[in-house]
Amino acid sequence: MTPTLEIERRRRGGPQPVVPADHALLQRGMAGAGAGMLDRLPLPLGQSLILIWPHITGLIAAAILLFALGYVLFQRQEIRA
Repeated sequence: MTPTLEIERRRRGGPQPVVPADHALLQRGMAGAGAGMLDRLPLPLGQSLILIWPHITGLIAAAILLFALGYVLFQRQEIRA
């Protein structure tokens, strides 16, 4: 459904989409969707860390791999004095 049709349907008072009850975060996010992102409650620190842990781990792993590759390439260079 296009956004224009969705806006028109809501303006006329059509049926609203149903959110499954087991998606508590989605329901909480949908509650403040009309007023903007500032109305939603922030995640607790523990849940925030769980969400960003794979990204931080990937960044550290990429840095280690790039450093190792650069070190190996540097060591293979012939040094002429």
